[in-house]
Order: sequence, then C-alpha cells, then structure tokens
Amino acid sequence: MAFVENALRCEQAAAPVAEMPAEEPASPEPKRLQLPPQLQAWLSHFHQHLVTTATISVLALCFAIANLADAALFSEADTVISRVIPGVLLLLSFGLLVIERMISFKIVRHWRYQREYIGLARAMLSLLLVLAAALLLVIFSPTLALWLFRLGSLLVLVMALEYLLRTLITALTPLPADEAPRFLTVSTVAALYRWPLRPLTVVLDALEQRFGIDLRQVQAFRLMGKTVLPVAFGIAVLGWLLSGLTEVPLQQRGIYERFGRPLAVLSPGLHVGLPWPFGRVRPVENGTVHELRLSDEPESQAQSAEPDSAEGPAPQSSWRLWDSSHLTDQSQVIASKANDRQSFQIVNMDIRLIWRVGLRNEDALNSQYQAEDLPVLIRSIARQVLVVQFASKQLDVLLNEQRASLASALNRQIQQRLVTLHTGVELLSTRIEAIHPPAGPPMPGTACRRRK
Repeated sequence: MAFVENALRCEQAAAPVAEMPAEEPASPEPKRLQLPPQLQAWLSHFHQHLVTTATISVLALCFAIANLADAALFSEADTVISRVIPGVLLLLSFGLLVIERMISFKIVRHWRYQREYIGLARAMLSLLLVLAAALLLVIFSPTLALWLFRLGSLLVLVMALEYLLRTLITALTPLPADEAPRFLTVSTVAALYRWPLRPLTVVLDALEQRFGIDLRQVQAFRLMGKTVLPVAFGIAVLGWLLSGLTEVPLQQRGIYERFGRPLAVLSPGLHVGLPWPFGRVRPVENGTVHELRLSDEPESQAQSAEPDSAEGPAPQSSWRLWDSSHLTDQSQVIASKANDRQSFQIVNMDIRLIWRVGLRNEDALNSQYQAEDLPVLIRSIARQVLVVQFASKQLDVLLNEQRASLASALNRQIQQRLVTLHTGVELLSTRIEAIHPPAGPPMPGTACRRRK
C-alpha cells in the first residue's frame, strides 16, 4: 500500500498539468489558529507525502515483531485453516508471477519506477510462497512451519524498517524548494531479487546517481567484481576441506568415525580424515585419573568446602570423629544382633574410588559407546557391591577388620563388574577413609571401638 501510494503520487506530480481557466475568487474562509509559516509548510508536506508511508511502516513493524516474538506452536484451529489458505496463497502467487513476468520483459519508456515495481513483486511473491509452504507443513512439522513464518516476518520487518528510516530522514531534512514529492519506498532488499546475483550493483548505482562516481570504470574494482564470488567460493570449499584435519591433544585420544562408524583410535598428534559431516573425531581421555566419592551429598557440595591452609584451624573435611557428620560420608545398612535376634543398623563410611579410562584402544571404544555417564555408572556398581559385601557383616567385624584387605576386596569385585559390562574403566584403587557409627550419641558397647 505504501509503495503504490508513493508511486502514484510521484507519477502524478511528474505528469504535465493542463492549464485551467481562471476561477472566480473564493469566499474568505473563517479565521483559524495561525501557525508559523515554516511549521505550517512542514505539516502540510508531512500530511501529503509522508503520513501514509510512516503509518503503514509502523503497523508492519508491529505485526512482524509480534510474529517473531510468538514462540507458541500451532493449535488445532491453525491446522484446519492450513488446509484452505495455502490454495488461496498459491493462486495469488500465480497471478503475481504473471504480472511480474509481464512487467519484467516489457520495458515502458516513461515508467520511472518500473524497476522498483519488479523488485516489490518478486519480494511479495517470495513472501507468499514462504507462507504457503509454512501452512502446508503445519501438520507434518510444526517447528519447521514456525521457522518459515519467522522467515517471512523477518522479510517484512527489514523492508518496513527501511521504509520507516527513509521517511524519518526525509522528515528531518529541509523542505525542497519546489516541494516535489520523494519516492520513499525504495527497498534495497527488493532490489536484490535479480539473477544473476549482483549485490554490488545497487551500491554502485547509488554512488553514481548521488555523487557522480562511477567505480565501474576503475580497473581494480572491475577485477574485484569479477573475482569476488569465485574467491569466496574457493575459500569456503577450502575451509570445508580443512575440517577433515584434526589435532588430538597430548592429554587425549581420538576415535575417528567415518559416516558414523568408528574405525580407529587416534593417538595424540595431527590426523587427516574426511571433512565434516562425513568424518569426525570424538575426544577420549588418555590416562586422566579421577577420584569419585560414594557419598550421598552431591559432588558440587563436597568440592565447595573451604580449602586447607598451612595456618589456622584444620578444615572440617579432615575431622574423623564419628560424632560429627561429614559431606563425604554415606550411610550403609549392615547386619546387627540385638537381644539374640537378627536385626540391622546403619553405619557411615567414606569410600573413594580412583579410576581412569583404560589405556587400550578397546577400552577407549567401550568407554565412549557402552556407557553414557561413567561416574554415575561406577557409583551405581560400587554401591551394589557395598550392599552385597556389608549385608552379612556386623559393626564389630567392620571396625576390627583391616581396611587395606577390605579395600582390596571391594576394588577387585567392583573391577570385575566393570569388566563384565565392558565399560572400559580401569579401577586403580579403592580407598576407605573412615568407617564409624552414625553421628549422634554413642551406641552401647561401641564407644570405645570407633575407627578413624
């Protein structure tokens, strides 16, 4: 609407006006509020030439921004509408295509804005096709349809913003002496709808029209214009080919996948393969040692404790008194005997596992494809082993048993389960920091037997 209004207004102003016979003097108008002549001339100019473009541009901006901000998927009503509206949009697109072909192949001499009409018709044609495709995809892929709607809204947003900026610049510039209307709805985006693609042509034409500078005559710019697309395409292809060149750091290994299938384990260094996405390298640890706590508290809370310092009191994590609770402790149910009856009781223990991914290639492959989260899997297996190991032991036996032999037995059983599941994890050691009754008043008969 703004484009057609601007074109008609400018063409009517450019057309020769026939001389009209002299009219009789009109009757004097009633007196109104008198404004300064300059302000009155500016308001008249704005009302005649700028108000339509500014109003319609603001409305288009509001609708486009509302569409871009709306992230809700389509409802059932939208699905019903999508069965009818695409046909209407395709009919409009066919009619607009016929008009665009007619005005593109037939040059009219005295039509000043023919090129702008062609660009606008192509932009509107692309917008109608995008909306029709989005409505057709509502049933099959609502997410893709939403992105197509956003693409169409983005096109409207850019064109309306350009129209509004041109209107504001015209409103802030001094009025021309002849008060001739200016063609405001010139869109750079619509001017790019041409084949072959020549994005610099619009800039060159604007420079020649406004400043009289014709850069086409400069040999350097002509050579750049001919070679910019081949050079850019060659750089893009070279960058894509270089994506097959991968550097594996010293502290890692890499699993090379070709078309999604693992082929080899790469050692640290520089390796060449197929470019992305046909070939990729998955990083794997190379001998990195981890410490895993089997406590009930999250790992983040255990690591957020105050660090130890050379001076001052010892941190709370170093306390081993059984009447104090620690973040690194976990509760375990063990056997008990009370009044000549079998029962159970709870003990707290601080057990830590030292593990790493095995150094063999088979271990690297298993750690990457057989388990999704290795720490969670190791913690789950270790707790299962602890339940089986401590189910038949009482507190006196645990406190009197040597921690070295108990840790060795736990380490052996956990490692066997990890090997059975093909996790690729090598358990270096199992360290038992403390075993003691739960925090609180001492239990009868166990106060003098606590173990630190």
